[in-house]
Amino acid sequence: MLFATSCTDTMPYAEEEYNNTYLYLPYNITIKDGETSGDFTVNCNGEWWISSSPYWVNLDQYSGSGYTSIHFTVDEYTGTSNRWGYLRVKTYNGMKEDEIRITQEPTTPFKAYMNTTTDYKAEGGSELLYVEASAIKSWTVTRSDTWVHFSYSTNTSSSYTGKGKSFVSIYVDENPNSSSRSSTLVVRCGTKTESIRITQEPATTFRAYMATTDYKAEGDWWILNVETAASKNWTVTRSDTWVHFSYSTNTSSSYTGKGNASVRIYVDENPYSSSRSSTLRVTCGTKTESITIRQAGQSSSTLAVSSSYVVLGWDATTNTNTFTITSSTSWRITKSSGSSWLTVSPSSGTGNKTITLSAPYYTDLSGRDATLTITTTSGTTVTKTVSVHQY
Repeated sequence: MLFATSCTDTMPYAEEEYNNTYLYLPYNITIKDGETSGDFTVNCNGEWWISSSPYWVNLDQYSGSGYTSIHFTVDEYTGTSNRWGYLRVKTYNGMKEDEIRITQEPTTPFKAYMNTTTDYKAEGGSELLYVEASAIKSWTVTRSDTWVHFSYSTNTSSSYTGKGKSFVSIYVDENPNSSSRSSTLVVRCGTKTESIRITQEPATTFRAYMATTDYKAEGDWWILNVETAASKNWTVTRSDTWVHFSYSTNTSSSYTGKGNASVRIYVDENPYSSSRSSTLRVTCGTKTESITIRQAGQSSSTLAVSSSYVVLGWDATTNTNTFTITSSTSWRITKSSGSSWLTVSPSSGTGNKTITLSAPYYTDLSGRDATLTITTTSGTTVTKTVSVHQY
C-alpha cells in the first residue's frame, strides 16, 4: 500500500518535468573566409548531449547541463564553394532535439606575385605586387635593399602592410652600376611566407660629345651628339644667350631629345677681341655631362678713309665723287639725319672698297651738307667720318 501510494504520488511530477523541457539553439552559424573558430550557446533546462556534428567541426565539449557556451574550431577549407553540415543536440530525457546548420566559406589561399614582370629597366620604374589572402588576414611585405620602395618612389620604409586581396606598387631607383642587380621581397601572412626576387638591368650607356668645341669669331655651328637607350629622354641646357639650339635665332634655354640623336649648336658672332666660352649641360636621368665650347675673339681692326671731305657739284657732270675705305675687317656706313638726297654705294662691306657718292641736280646756292660715319662691325670698334658738301 505504501509503495503504491508512493508511485501514485510521484508520477505526475515526472510527467510535468518532461513536458516542460526546453532546448534553444542558434539556427545557423557561418564561418567567414579566413575564420578558424567560433562560439555558440546551448540553452537547456536539463542535461543535453551532441549526437552528431560535421567531421570538420571540432568542439571543446559534447555534453553538458543547463545554459552552456561551447567553443569550436574548423579545419581549413580551400574548396571553391561553401560547405555545410548539421550539428544535432538532444536532451538526455529524449523529449527535445534540435540542430544547427553550420556553413563554412572557402579560405582564400595565400599567394603573392608580380602583376607583369619582376625585371626592371635600368632607368627604374614601378610594377605591381599582388597579394591574395583571406579578407580578415593581414600581410606584410619587406624589402632587402634601400633602392626598392613601396607605394611611391620616395618612400624610405622597409616594409608595407596590407589586408586581404590587395596590391602595392614596387618602385626601384635607377641603376647606377654597369652590372645588373637583384633584391628579394618577402611577403608574410600569418605563418606563411613567399619570397619574390626582382632584378634590374645594368646602367644604360650615356655619352654626349662634339667633333669640335672651337668656334670662329664670326659665329658658326657644330653638332652635339648624344648616345643613350632608345627609351631615354635627355635635355641639353645652355649657360649663355649667345648660344642657340637647332637654328641661330632660337632663344630657348634648353633642348630635349630621345635616344641616339643630335642637335646643332649655333653661336653668335663674337663682337670682342678676346675669346669667350660657354658650358652645355646634357642631362639624362640622374646623369649629367658638361661640354665647354669656346669661341675665338675678333682680330684687331684697322680702318682708314682716303679723304675726310668730299665735294659734289650741282649738275650731272659734277654731282658724283668717290673716296676709298681701307680696312682689315667688316664695316658699315651710316648717313646723318636729313641726308636722304645722298646715295652711298656700297653702304657696307669687308676690307678695302671704293665708295661712290652721288646726288641729284641741285640749284640752291647755299648748298647742302651730310656726314657719313664708317664703323667696323667685327673685331675692335673703329669709327671714321667723312663730310660731304654739294653746291
